[in-house]
Amino acid sequence: MGNILFTPDGQKLYDLPDLLFWLLTCSEEDSKLLLGSVKLYKWLRKLGYHELAEKSKYIEDPKEMILEIKSLIFKRPEVEKENFSEALAEFIRLYI
Repeated sequence: MGNILFTPDGQKLYDLPDLLFWLLTCSEEDSKLLLGSVKLYKWLRKLGYHELAEKSKYIEDPKEMILEIKSLIFKRPEVEKENFSEALAEFIRLYI
């Protein structure tokens, strides 16, 4: 099974972009069941997102979690402001 996170609506998530896409498309009810859960915390730690895992224990609003994930994906040191649109296009091409 590896590092698969099963969501309340039966989706399988494999990495952070999967979680981002799921949060953007899932129901409010399903997001509330997952956000703040020990299950999400443990999954994020397994993936190596230790800081996000700690923050996830206190995040209940999907919009807040989406912002945290976007921050990790798009505000990496190697993604400079002028490259943001390129990074966004690459993310969409790969994951959406």
